Amino acid sequence: MTVFPDGSKTRIPTVSSSYGRRTGGAFSFHYGADFVGYSALRAILPGKVTQVGHMNSNAGNVVVIDSIDPVTRRKVTIVRMHVASWSVYVGQTVSEGQIIGAMGDTGNASGRCDHVEIRYWSGDDFTTSDPVAWLKARVTPPRPTVAGTIKKAVNAIRYPKVSVKTLGRIGDVRGLQKIATKGGYTGRIDNKWGPRSQAGFQKWLDRNYGGSVLTWLRNRWGYTGDAYQGPVMTAALRRANAENNRVL
Repeated sequence: MTVFPDGSKTRIPTVSSSYGRRTGGAFSFHYGADFVGYSALRAILPGKVTQVGHMNSNAGNVVVIDSIDPVTRRKVTIVRMHVASWSVYVGQTVSEGQIIGAMGDTGNASGRCDHVEIRYWSGDDFTTSDPVAWLKARVTPPRPTVAGTIKKAVNAIRYPKVSVKTLGRIGDVRGLQKIATKGGYTGRIDNKWGPRSQAGFQKWLDRNYGGSVLTWLRNRWGYTGDAYQGPVMTAALRRANAENNRVL
């Protein structure tokens, strides 16, 4: 789905300047986040390059890519500022993780950094999102590689309340069956590892959500938190569903 700006799928790079209000002689707003600690800039999502080169005295050299947000399915523009050089051209289609340039300090930058800016357009105006939170909600965790991994995930993650009664942990098979059925899974889940139990659920996740329970939670139920939060996940998933007008 998505990678971090340095191409990693597991660990977000160090942030030298966060998104939001900051001071710089006077209060100003930082519409992106500055990442450091690597050299090659990699495409966060697949998309089309719409601008390269000098943008203005603040941004310096940029690489701008239009993509589709894998969660909202809306068009999103990802701007990388202060680049030293670029290895793509306008109109080029790039793939996720492809090298698009080199980190630099062009424009108004106090040092080498990768300024990442997430823009959603409405006519000539755009709104921005905190890149750190945005990326954490979209980067796919490592896919389980052995049969027992999904079973461990089933015991580790908490699911939301389906109705008035609590579901308890995902290890509660009855609770898992309810949430899976509401999520579109038509198979049967029990405590045994077999072709019509967790293995069938794993195949369904593989086919529809890249094998990831967390991707399923995010795409189907609107969950925006991190993996394996335990009790925190239940409340966060309920809030996400309420905000997205979804019913568990």
